[in-house]
Amino acid sequence: MKIVFLLLLLSSPAYGAACPTGQLKDEATLVEIEHTWLRAVEQQHAAALACILADEFEEADADGSLINRSTMMAALRSLGMATMS
Repeated sequence: MKIVFLLLLLSSPAYGAACPTGQLKDEATLVEIEHTWLRAVEQQHAAALACILADEFEEADADGSLINRSTMMAALRSLGMATMS
């Protein structure tokens, strides 16, 4: 499924907490974000995923169509994931 592929691309150190600010922009932080993204997907924690996706988020789908943050969050809701977007 398209959404599952997209959800596996990112992560958030904010998992289970308020969205973080002022994070370091280094490799270790990126790895931490990726691991948190995967946990959030596995546990269907859409609020954590909402912290990850920037307002200007866009992703190209397998067929070339663009998916923005609003579309992604709507897809999460349709999968039964509660969101706080």
